This record gives sequence, structure tokens and C-alpha cells, in this order.
Amino acid sequence: MSMNSQFYHTVCRLLMFIALSSSVPAFAGVQLIPAGSQEQSVFPEQLVALEVLLRYDQPPTNSQSACNLNWSSSPRVAFPASTSPRLLLLPNSLQPGVDYLFRVDAVCADSAAFSEFRVHVMAHPAPYGGSCNVSPSRGYADGVTPFRISTEGWQEAVKTGVYMIKPDGTALPLVPMSAGASKQLVTKLDYQGEQPIRLECRAENIAGLSAKAQTTVTVLLANGQTGVSNNQLTVLCNPTKLSRNQMLRLFATVKSISGATVNGNAFSYRWDVSPAVPISLPQGPVVTLPPQQMQQLLAGQRYTFTARVKESSASELTASCTVNLIAPPFGGNCVAAWQTRVGQPPQLRISTANWQSDQDALPLYYQFYYAASSSSKVALSQALTTPSAIIPVDSAIAQNGGNIICVVRNTLGDVAQAVAVLPPAPRVQLNPPTPVRIAPRISDIRR
Repeated sequence: MSMNSQFYHTVCRLLMFIALSSSVPAFAGVQLIPAGSQEQSVFPEQLVALEVLLRYDQPPTNSQSACNLNWSSSPRVAFPASTSPRLLLLPNSLQPGVDYLFRVDAVCADSAAFSEFRVHVMAHPAPYGGSCNVSPSRGYADGVTPFRISTEGWQEAVKTGVYMIKPDGTALPLVPMSAGASKQLVTKLDYQGEQPIRLECRAENIAGLSAKAQTTVTVLLANGQTGVSNNQLTVLCNPTKLSRNQMLRLFATVKSISGATVNGNAFSYRWDVSPAVPISLPQGPVVTLPPQQMQQLLAGQRYTFTARVKESSASELTASCTVNLIAPPFGGNCVAAWQTRVGQPPQLRISTANWQSDQDALPLYYQFYYAASSSSKVALSQALTTPSAIIPVDSAIAQNGGNIICVVRNTLGDVAQAVAVLPPAPRVQLNPPTPVRIAPRISDIRR
């Protein structure tokens, strides 16, 4: 072996020894490999796990070559600081409808690397597609008819319940909200009058969003059933069409389903009227409104009187009747004109026309008045069945003029009027001079 060859082998052994004994790692870098998908879509209540695998170009030779890991997010999420290659996000730590970017950084002795994950948090839709059903839709109370009520078909629902909506709007739970996307029950329903009862089926999703579906059922009283709710109420308005000058009477009669009259003296009665009026209605099976009270109602208005008969703490009968108040005559006019003749006292021709009235209040009656001022009124005629008249008047009216009032009254006593302004009568020469004949002169005759 030559001197040059020996030197070459010696140098090679020396370099190998230095490389093996050095404290610097002998790898060029590190890679972060995602252990799962880098894009995920989750719901807020899910547990989310993000994980990476560290892959070295060359295995580390000692503990000094280990890499430090750091997790971060945007938008920021509150989670414990972690140096683990796996990050766990607890349920409901992410907000629905938000897109998150998670990043993990690896810092090693002589290299660095990072990896990213995108997480889309989905919002739960409100429950939908459900139905509310009752069979039969018409039956009898007190268990005579078993009613089958069900709700089903809900999507995105984790809780359901069935409720009966009472007339005052409160909800009575037939099946309270509980786990399950459907419910079914067979139950009896109480009689609550002839009006349909509203049933409401409710559903709720995992996020607390709710939806509802509704149906109705009619519950009747069967023949032969006993109890105070076995009665029916009839209300009568007499008359049903009247004037404010007439008396109105209201009658409330309680009968059993068989038709027999029930002694209603033990019941409590309450009357209401719509639209509201500023009068206090008496309470009892018979109510009388005299003309003095009827004047508080509006002419031409339609009123509904409702009787509420309390049979017990759990039963109330209700019935109504309607009254139409006839309006007074309207729309007419009044016309007055002087009619004078030579040698006669002045006369007035008065007429009134175009009055409109309810057919049930015909015929109309007419009467004419003279008013020199707002505080005095003198009758010029009696009540007439014709809308016009020729009336002689005294000289004071003829000289001063004034107002003529046309008063119209229907058969129910309702009154209306129109006014005409009357000027003084024109002057008429009552005794005109007699013509004088002049005899011709004699001189004119001779000519």
C-alpha cells in the first residue's frame, strides 16, 4: 500500500468517527402528516378530534432532537394549551354557522413545519315535516269516544309533545315534551261547548329550536249523559229590529238535550254586548232595556248580546242574539215659497222630499213649523201623510220672514228635520184704484 492510499483511509476513518460522535442530529427535517381529513363539517354538539403524525427525514438520535408542537385557531377557540399531536374539542365549544381554521406548528432543533385543518360548524334546522292527527275528528265526551292522537313525520326533532289549547289560550299538556320524534296516545276529551277544540303537536331539535302542527276535534255530549254540562242555552232578543225609542228584552233559557226546560235560578248569568256601550246590563235570565237606556246605543248599529251561564266551576254555557237598531229618516230637504194673490192674505207653499228610511219604519209623517228665532217654534200644521201643504200665515210672519222647519217622523217614533230660510213676503196691492174715464172736450168733438 502506498503512502497516499494509507493517508486516504486514515482521513475517511477520522471523518466517520467525528460524524458518529457529534451531538447535532443527523436528519435534514420533519413533516406533519394529518391523521384524518383536513376539512370537516360537524354539528356543535359533536366531539371534534384533530391529529397529526410526525415524520422525520431521518430518525432522531437523542432527546435533544424532539420537536415542540403548538396549536392555534382562527377565530380563536378557548381550549387548553396542547403540545400533543392530537387536539380534542369538547361538544358545544364551537359556534354554529362558523368556519374555523386550526393550525399546528412543529419547531424542531434544525427545522420547522406546520399543518392546517378547516372545520365548518353546521347549524341545526328547526324541526319540519311533522303532522298532528286525531281520530275520530268528531266524537262524544266523558270517555264515550276514545280519541287517538298522534304526531309523527318530524325531521330534526329530538323531543315531541301533544297539547290541548283551551278557549282562554292556555296549553294543557296531554303528553308533555319528552324524548322521541313521534308520540301517540288514546285518551278521553271533556266537553267544552260546541266549538271545535284545538290540538297542538310540538317538536324541538337538539339546539332548542321548535315547530308545531295543529288540528281540531269536536267533542259532543251523548244522549243520556248526566251532569250540568248536559244542558244547552238559548238566547232570544225581542224585538230583533227596533228603534232607540222602543224597549228591548233579552231572554236566556237553559234546556236539557232532551228539550226539557231546566230551572236556571241556581245558575249565575252574565250579559255582554258588542260593540261595547256605556250602560250596565242587568244580570239574570231576563234583561229589560227601557228607551232611556236604548238612547245610549247608536242608531243604525248592529249589536250582539251574549249570555254566559255559569253552571259550575268547570262548565259555562254561552249563546248570543243580534239586534239591529233602525236609523232615523235621513237625506231629505225642506222648501218654502210665498204664494200670494190679490185680495187674499199671504200663504206658504211648503214641501219636503228625498227622505230615506228603513222599510220596517214606513210610512213617514210630516209636520211643518215656523221659527222666528232659535228659542221659539210655532206649529203651522198637524201631522200629515203628504210631504207638502199650502198654509195661510199671519201678517207678522209675512213681514218678518224666518225659518221653516220640516219635521219627519217614522212609525217607530224616530225624528229628523230639515230647515228652509223664509224671506219676508213680497208686497201686494190689495185694493187697486178704479180706472176713471174722462169725457172728451166739446172742442175736440167739433173737430
